[in-house]
This record gives sequence, C-alpha cells and structure tokens, in this order.
Amino acid sequence: MDSKRFHVLREAVRRQAPPPPREELPDLGEHYLKQLRELGLFADLDVVTTDDEDQLITATCQFPDDLSAETVAAELERLWGQDMRHPFWEAHSISTEPGEVALEAATRFGSDGPYVTVKVVAQRSPIPRQRRYGSRI
Repeated sequence: MDSKRFHVLREAVRRQAPPPPREELPDLGEHYLKQLRELGLFADLDVVTTDDEDQLITATCQFPDDLSAETVAAELERLWGQDMRHPFWEAHSISTEPGEVALEAATRFGSDGPYVTVKVVAQRSPIPRQRRYGSRI
C-alpha cells in the first residue's frame, strides 16, 4: 500500500478506536522485539514504546550489507502479515531507499479493541559481515 493511503487509514482507525493502555505497551513492544529477533536478519535491534500515536512502538535495526533493501522489505512484509499483525484489521506501508527500509503499520485487536501503530526502520550495516570459515575470496 502506498504511504499516503496508509496514513489516511491509520488516521481513520485512530479516530475510531483508542490506543492500548499505556501499561500494556511494554509487553507489546517485547512481542514485536521477539518476532523481529526470530527473523534472524537484524543486528543492533532496539524496540521502544512512545507517546506518539502514529508510532506507539518503534524499532530500529541494521541489516547485513549483502542483502538488498528489497529482500529485507519482502521479509518484513511477510513477518508483519504472518506474525505481527492482529487478525481483525491491519494496514501497512513499506518504503525502500538505498540502504534503508521502513515499515509503517497499524493493527487493531478486535471490533471493540484498541489499535497499535508500529514503525520499523532498518538500515544497511556500515560494517560488512565477516566471511564464514572456508569462504572463497
């Protein structure tokens, strides 16, 4: 979904539902951190909760220099669709630039439930991965 359409949908859900109680955000953040960690692509992964209703949960990380931004975007989109979103409703947008991938997402827990907004920014690692033992030059 393009970014402009996503922002319109995110604003609409924010008007129709409350955010989760503040005390629940750390647990949600831990859930998203676990999912991103299990993907196995990222280093320097940091997930924080914020008061910004457009990005209640924010993650920053680095991806290996030998992966394309498009590959990372595809993996983030797959992870969001399979493991991170809630089944009632979701919207997301992924943007790629050379060396950076950003996922903006929103999901709602149910027709009477709150929403959560997520932003993941992955940047290409400035340090190349070390070659594995036995790799050719």
